[in-house]
Amino acid sequence: MMRKKKEQNSLTFQTTGNVPCAERRNQNSRKCNQISFSFLFYEAINLDVIVYTKEHCDRCEELKSFLKRNNIFFIEKDINEPETIKELLASEYVLKNFCDDEKCIVLTPVVNVDGKWMHKEFFDIKGLNEKRSKKIFLS
Repeated sequence: MMRKKKEQNSLTFQTTGNVPCAERRNQNSRKCNQISFSFLFYEAINLDVIVYTKEHCDRCEELKSFLKRNNIFFIEKDINEPETIKELLASEYVLKNFCDDEKCIVLTPVVNVDGKWMHKEFFDIKGLNEKRSKKIFLS
């Protein structure tokens, strides 16, 4: 089980109030509109999440959609970009799981959560396993 150093910033602040009316030059008009205002900050999950993706990857889209729905900020990196390739080849996890003596075949999405690499943890035979994914990101 991975140990997460996440902070769950849960700040909910909602207020409504009245903005005072400005003085009017026309004394016959004693009424003025009052403006109601409201602010709502929602809960966001703070983890360092990098999602390594490629074009035309259904699982990548499914995982990104899950992260967005659950307010989990992430950085997306395309595995075909030269800088991303260098970054992946510097990872022992990637070399061990996706490379042999001749070449590397990276199956996407690959995810790095707070320094821990993951690949198979999010999906099962039916697709994205939301229960397991929530356990990784939200527990």
